[in-house]
Amino acid sequence: MATSKSRVNPDLQKERSTGAFNVEQLTHLLDGGSRKTRRRREIENLMFSIPEFDDRDSIFNSRDESYERGIAKCIKIKQLTRQYRWPVEDMHRAMSCINQDTGLFLHEEVFVPTIKKLGTDEQKDKWLPLAENFEVIGAYAQTELGHGTFLRGLETTATYDESREEFIIQSPTLSARKWWPGGLGKTSNHVVAMAQLITKGRNCGMQAFIVPIRDKKTHLPLPGISVGDIGPKMGSRSNDHGYLVFDHVHVPRDNMLMKYSKVHLYIHAVYVTHQLHVYTCMSATSHLRHQQILWRLFTEFCIECGPVGDCEGLRATFSFCDKT
Repeated sequence: MATSKSRVNPDLQKERSTGAFNVEQLTHLLDGGSRKTRRRREIENLMFSIPEFDDRDSIFNSRDESYERGIAKCIKIKQLTRQYRWPVEDMHRAMSCINQDTGLFLHEEVFVPTIKKLGTDEQKDKWLPLAENFEVIGAYAQTELGHGTFLRGLETTATYDESREEFIIQSPTLSARKWWPGGLGKTSNHVVAMAQLITKGRNCGMQAFIVPIRDKKTHLPLPGISVGDIGPKMGSRSNDHGYLVFDHVHVPRDNMLMKYSKVHLYIHAVYVTHQLHVYTCMSATSHLRHQQILWRLFTEFCIECGPVGDCEGLRATFSFCDKT
């Protein structure tokens, strides 16, 4: 793998040299060990030598140009992952070299990990290869206009139709529309939608559903779907945050992620083994993002931990979400 020596601003290096602690030791601690620091730097040196990742003039880009460049960077990382046969943690290290969120960020960092965490083996066999090849590009539709990330208060419903063995996904109010998910405005053709599961008139709590929202050939919204971009955001010009409204959208029973909760086919009952797993995985999404931002403030170069993380401390923090 080609490498190049990293350059550090002399003023920054001067300030680092006056610290009361060993910068290199702290870096190793945050990376999870000296071996992981060396590997992170190898990945970064490669990334910084590739013209597509030169952001020196990015401040002059329009929002559309920033969005397109962000997508191109993610695709390039996917190509490098296949070329070098990187494990997932190396791909995350490469993703951290993109200095802004992109339209594909939630696909890699949330949509795919959610299927891995909450899907059955059969569901993972079906959906993960499609996501790997970008035939399915996903966003994570949780936040709603009236509820933010108050998980129990989300209003989107998924009502089970026994006669058709389908769920009917519905945004019953204005405040129930999904609002702000990254990658939703332009990029994704599927979402993991968080919705209240209703069967036989009973609310069985929040569950995750894979819902197609755009045609895979034309990329136009599917029947019953209203979706679009909510415009530019300060500090996030390259990400297409969007809105999403469901109007009696039918999805097959098997589109509910059923590793921990299941609507039985014949007895029409809901069997919930660990409802906590669903809530903790949703909460971990936002908490992990906060951890990543904090880490970027302290590390020599930004790093990305992925769904659970390389760091032993972070892995312990989210151990409840990593156990199966």
